[in-house]
Amino acid sequence: MYHNRLLLDELSHLRQRHPNATIIYANYYEAAMAIVRSPKEYGFGESPLAACCGGGGPYNFNYSALCGNGAGVCSSPSSHISWDGIHLTEAAYEAIARGVLGTYTTPMSQSCPKIQWNLLDSDDKDSAPS
Repeated sequence: MYHNRLLLDELSHLRQRHPNATIIYANYYEAAMAIVRSPKEYGFGESPLAACCGGGGPYNFNYSALCGNGAGVCSSPSSHISWDGIHLTEAAYEAIARGVLGTYTTPMSQSCPKIQWNLLDSDDKDSAPS
């Protein structure tokens, strides 16, 4: 992408002008597109691109259909990438976060400590480690 190439070039200039600053580039777009391109690799189900809550059709999306109280939703949101055709599901955001905090961030450094994903995988995601 032209935009990202220009952004990386400018970040290179900024790093040269400010050698004591840590400037980190996180490619959110590529992290998200990796999931869209290969949804099964990330654990998404049979119709991963269909919205969990929506208005029918091949992608279960209708711009005028609202997802709120009383709306029908799928039985397994974690097997879908899209919640309502516009917003992603919690599972999709988690997969993107793993990518952004991993292979889609350069340079990784001491500023980005390794995430202890096992803490996020527990049933009680709000509990702090002891």
